[in-house]
Amino acid sequence: MNIQDKLKRGYLFAGMSDEQLSKVAAIAHRTSFGPDEILMREGDPGEDCFVLCSGSVKVMKLTSAGLKTVATRNAGALLGELALLGVEARSTTVTAREPTEALRLARDDLTDLLDRERDLGFHFYRELACVLAKRISASTGELAFLMGYGEEHHWART
Repeated sequence: MNIQDKLKRGYLFAGMSDEQLSKVAAIAHRTSFGPDEILMREGDPGEDCFVLCSGSVKVMKLTSAGLKTVATRNAGALLGELALLGVEARSTTVTAREPTEALRLARDDLTDLLDRERDLGFHFYRELACVLAKRISASTGELAFLMGYGEEHHWART
């Protein structure tokens, strides 16, 4: 499977034309990770993102009790996307759960491409906004649950 086909598996790239995908593929770098190998570490500088092509990862947050798994991600997921928005430090540690293949996109290369290719940039950032909105919504629901609020409580809407 070529890089363009692997990018199509990622939800941010699924609706792109072949021409747009070829431009993104030109800046993507294939990377492989073994089980328990770290893709990114909380607190480290965020200079790139990853599109998972195969395998799965666990997303962990450092707590007073050590690293705690807060999510898992599978093929198609985008990891490290906050680095694309200028967030300097990684907010989580991400570790491969099994043999995992990913495409690495360096922030500087991607932002240069998206600045040059406005249609591509519009599509990418629109899809990224949708992904982040879904994650915020899910996190708000989880937070409400952890705080003991039932579904009938609408504190997050105010």
